Amino acid sequence: GFRCPVTRQHLLELATRDEADSRLITHDAHTDEWRRAFGPFEAEDLEAAMACESWTLLVNEVNLHIPDVQKWFRAFPFIPSWRFDDVMISTSCEGGGIGAHVDNYDVFLVQAAGTRRWCIEEAPLSPEGEDRRLREDAEVRLLEGFEATHSFELQPGDFLYLPPRVPHRGVALDDDCMTASVGLRAPSQQEMLESFTGYVIENFVDRAAFYADPDLTHGPPGLITDDALDRVENVLRRNVLRVLDDRQTLAHWFGTLATRPIRERFEHPVAFREHMGQREEAGFPSWEQPGEVLVAMQAAAGEGAEYPQ
Repeated sequence: GFRCPVTRQHLLELATRDEADSRLITHDAHTDEWRRAFGPFEAEDLEAAMACESWTLLVNEVNLHIPDVQKWFRAFPFIPSWRFDDVMISTSCEGGGIGAHVDNYDVFLVQAAGTRRWCIEEAPLSPEGEDRRLREDAEVRLLEGFEATHSFELQPGDFLYLPPRVPHRGVALDDDCMTASVGLRAPSQQEMLESFTGYVIENFVDRAAFYADPDLTHGPPGLITDDALDRVENVLRRNVLRVLDDRQTLAHWFGTLATRPIRERFEHPVAFREHMGQREEAGFPSWEQPGEVLVAMQAAAGEGAEYPQ
């Protein structure tokens, strides 16, 4: 049967660490108030929130912290590796969830422990439609007027695929619920253009070259002439086409974008030497050098394409 290499205690431990990206969503059923807090958390604060409210704890990039989770990507051999973003794992009390919402990317929801009921609306929601339905009084992005067309109850080992922008809501049906979200990387057009222009500037633009018009002719003082626009266009085309006309250079730029960590909060994903004792007590493997982490992750990813047991 399916066995998840991550426990709730692992997530609680990660949520107290600076090097982990975590958040806690709480919901007061009496007032319908939703709140969001970002880690790292103090252990006693987590315990207090978990004792008195409907809660969900989410930890991003768990695959960078626990190498066995990296093998999950191999369960999807039909997807290029550069398309994977991360494995986010959440844990909730009974009734816990993060409300109805949409994601901008494809996602595989894998039930790691307990049971969660997923409800979805069949029709994708445009960004404009999402903006019209967002609740203004919540600290998280919640949809008003959610009307489910389909419902699924996921047991450990089950998974559900959701295309981009399909409204969905998950609710834990027991107190030991844990769900993994295998998200796919989908850079926005804005992100691609910002990255592309930065790449061109960094690699091809002559920083000592300036706009010049030695053949400037007299004209109306406030007019940007066609000749001036032609010079600007030539500069832009010349530099941009140095990338677009060279397939290898274009691939190099896109490779740097597609493999860049989205959450660049740390360089070394595993706690340093002074935290090793605490990590071992929590059941984590320990490494003393950053290179050992890479070796361990490569070994975990190379152990075969079977679904992790």
